[in-house]
Formats: sequence, structure tokens, C-alpha cells
Amino acid sequence: MKVQILQMLEGAKKAEGLTVIIDVFRAFSLECYLVAQGAEEVFPIGTLEEAFALKAEDPENRVLFGERGGARVDGCEYGNSPSQAAGVDFTGKTILHTTSAGTQGIVNATGASEILTGALVNARAIADYILAQDPEIVSLVAMGNAGLSPNKEDTLCAEYIRSLLLDEDFDMESRLASLRTDGGQHFFNPDTQEIYPQPDFFLATRVDCFPFVLKVEKEDGRFITHPLRRFIHLPHSIYSKDEYGRILAEIRFPEEEKGLYNIERTYVCESLFSVNLAEELVDEALRQIRKQGGRVKADCPFAKQYLEKKRK
Repeated sequence: MKVQILQMLEGAKKAEGLTVIIDVFRAFSLECYLVAQGAEEVFPIGTLEEAFALKAEDPENRVLFGERGGARVDGCEYGNSPSQAAGVDFTGKTILHTTSAGTQGIVNATGASEILTGALVNARAIADYILAQDPEIVSLVAMGNAGLSPNKEDTLCAEYIRSLLLDEDFDMESRLASLRTDGGQHFFNPDTQEIYPQPDFFLATRVDCFPFVLKVEKEDGRFITHPLRRFIHLPHSIYSKDEYGRILAEIRFPEEEKGLYNIERTYVCESLFSVNLAEELVDEALRQIRKQGGRVKADCPFAKQYLEKKRK
């Protein structure tokens, strides 16, 4: 596997193979939080004109996030701040997202065979996904400031993902400490809190807190981002874990009698309650059981209720 780190908009244009477009402060950190708050999909959009047009097509179900120069664009519900959107339920909503750097990288990565968005909050999930795909070439694109000048946080993220791919040591603690005063200092400026609120720094540097990747695909001529979660499948259970081996989500379905599997437990850690992960676990279990030619019953109250809802 060849792993290359590229920089800014020009780097996105040169990217090839499996490509990760990285924007830590804040575009692709924000998108992870929006998915964790229930958003079904994200449209990364290059121009404001297209973003406003798509919003007008379905104003009730589409939420517009627009940023230029760090600030929210007039006419958009939100800017590019995860803290300013914290606590909002986006379940079932489609996110329209246009920014100065990250989304520009996506639309310019025309040579990529596959595109993921990248941030520190899901860096390990990204590395795990890449290792499973085992591509010949990986391009890690640090988008920098407006795609025009390099920055410390995106390069840090690219180097961290590379270290995970190549199984190299990485001193994340000291790098994050220096980032606070060299790269993220604008989040601590009292005069710019409306544009760069301090909580955004800490939300964007919660390393490896999400177990999913965001994959960019093209549908009907437009880019669209969907979450992909990596589960570990065993004969009678499916689970996801964090970098410390702690279980984030799990479903168990022992075979009570030949061909009959009982979903007896569904667990999701509290921090992921809003991600619809429990429903996804049940669906994964159903697919696995049916693939094995089995039948399903559910003693788990959540799974039982969810299955009854699906039958209606």
C-alpha cells in the first residue's frame, strides 16, 4: 500500500486511489456530529448558488449549513460550528453543506477511485476501513485554510491516519497540546467567539470518538455522503468497539434451537444513542441470520418493538 499526503486544493486535484479529504476545523468534524445527531445523508456542495437552490426544492427536510471565511452565510440555518448545532435532532434530515475548504476538496478530487471525508473524530475508523479495503494507493489530502495554504490540524490528522495504516508510533498528546496555541488559537480569541466558539476546538479534537466513516458517492450527478459503520461479525453476535477495545455497540442472537435465533440483547453506549445505531444493529443481525437460513425471535424489548414496527 502506497500512502501519500497531499496538501490543499492542488493536492485534491492530484489525488488518486482511495482518497481521504481532511478538514478538521471544522467541516468534516461537523458532519460526523450531524450524523451522530440523526442526519441521514449530507450533500457536500461547492457553490452557494447550488446550495440555496437545493434548499428551495425541499425546505422542510433539508437543513442548510453554509460557511465562507469561517462565518455563517446569511440565509443558512447554520454555519460550520458543531457546538452551535449541538443538541439539535436532525433525525431524517438531509444536510446541505458548503464550506471554504473541505467540500471544495471533494468536488476537485476527480482522479480518486473512492472518497472518504476525514477528521480526527473518526480517524481510526477511517484507517480501519482503508486497511480492510487494502487499496494500492491511498491519498490523504490535508485541505488547509480555504484550500490555499497549509494548516497544522489537517496535516496532523493526515499524519495520524498514515501512522495507523503503517503501524507507526504517534505522539498524539503532545501534538494536540501544541495545536491549541499553534493552529487552533483562534478558538480562544474572545473577539471571534461568534465565528470560532471555543467549544468547537474541543469537539473537533475528540480523537477517535466515532466508529463510522463518511463515504462520498455520486448520485444523479451530485455528490452525497453516507455513513458506513464497521461491525465485527461473529456467529451469534455483532459488535463495534473503540480503539481501547471497549464495546460501543453490540447485539447478541444465540441459536436457541436449530435454525431459530433469539435476539436477546441490544446494547449501544450512551454517547451514541442518537445515531440510530441500535436499529442498524438489528438490521445487520437480520441480514446475517437470513443469510444463514435461520428464523428470528426477539426477547430483547428494543429489538421486539423495532421488528414489530418494521412489519407494519
